[in-house]
Amino acid sequence: MKTLLLLAALLQDPSARIKELIGRLSDENIEERDAAADELVRIGRAALAPLKGLAGSPSGEIRGRAADLVRRIERAEKLKSVLGVPKPVELAWDKKPLREALAEFKERTGLDITCGDAFAAEPVTFSCTGAPAWKALADLCRAHGGLYRNGAMILKGKPSAAPDATERGLYVAIEALTFSRTLEFGGAGSTGANLSVFFAWQTAATPTAVRLELDAFADDRGTDLRGKDRGGQVGNYRITDGTRSLTSGWGGYVMPDDEAAKVSLEGRAVFDFVIEYDRVAFENPAKSRGTVQKGAAFTATLNSLSQFASSAGDQGWMCSIMIESANPNDARVLPEFVVRSGGKVHNVQNWGTSRSGRGGPITHNLRIDAPADAVFTEVVVRMPKDTHREALPFEFKDVPIK
Repeated sequence: MKTLLLLAALLQDPSARIKELIGRLSDENIEERDAAADELVRIGRAALAPLKGLAGSPSGEIRGRAADLVRRIERAEKLKSVLGVPKPVELAWDKKPLREALAEFKERTGLDITCGDAFAAEPVTFSCTGAPAWKALADLCRAHGGLYRNGAMILKGKPSAAPDATERGLYVAIEALTFSRTLEFGGAGSTGANLSVFFAWQTAATPTAVRLELDAFADDRGTDLRGKDRGGQVGNYRITDGTRSLTSGWGGYVMPDDEAAKVSLEGRAVFDFVIEYDRVAFENPAKSRGTVQKGAAFTATLNSLSQFASSAGDQGWMCSIMIESANPNDARVLPEFVVRSGGKVHNVQNWGTSRSGRGGPITHNLRIDAPADAVFTEVVVRMPKDTHREALPFEFKDVPIK
């Protein structure tokens, strides 16, 4: 019955359906109102104009619901532009040389995977239908005993399949699980389990940070490998460039029981995205020292801009910018800095920060890679204004201990 109702809704004129749903926003039944609101959000952009037309409604309650739905839809549309819609991959190779196969893979996915000359002519037989790009790459590596490392596929025999999960253009895999025993002088020592985790994404925007959160990590003898002090969160890795993947390692877990043969992991890979930035700009920065620029949620002061030269012959420019924000959480967020001279954008490195008292403004000391005769035209400071956290859940059972 529900399927028939859904089919009828899909076949209905969209404008008539939107009008009907808007009428249900004033229904006495709260479940009816909520269901209508959720469907309007799913319809998205087409529902914006009719909802904005309710701004003149005599009912304050209707005006409020419509304004809330407009905000939800506009945010959902922005989120689509950040996450994008990953295109499924379809491949059919029969003894195709690896280099040619990877060239086709790049053409279909945009992922530039290279291979060494020693393996360029290696014949590849592989097929997949409707797989996300990173999943297709992982399956290709498994099929031909390959490893993906830093933009290259290397053939090395037949590795065991790494536990992995993928959804909405995101990908996570437990690449390696190792155990170590370290003996020190006097008989003391340490033991521990170590995780190597591969994160990847096929999204329109690069995430600003990724991390692993573990709800369970145990062996088949009941030993909790997280230990007493580890908790559920495993580090936080900031992404400061346009990379599409990274491998991170975390250690210090408890060793499994000597009789254990398998381990299981459950949790999620968490990807942080910025939907919208707040920005300020200093034009002609050489003459803007001491200038204050106010954004919607923060204030930036250009303290200094000067050349430097070290005794080792290193030279460049240093810039000091103080940022004051009304949001205390901004202290944990790294701003983005863009420095231009004419049409050129210069590389900027953050050489350290200092804070004036608890909750006070933060000063960022930047190194700018630019020649001595550079004439800077603009310094831009961007701070996240609206962020989104996308979680990719996983459950890996009975992973063999090697």
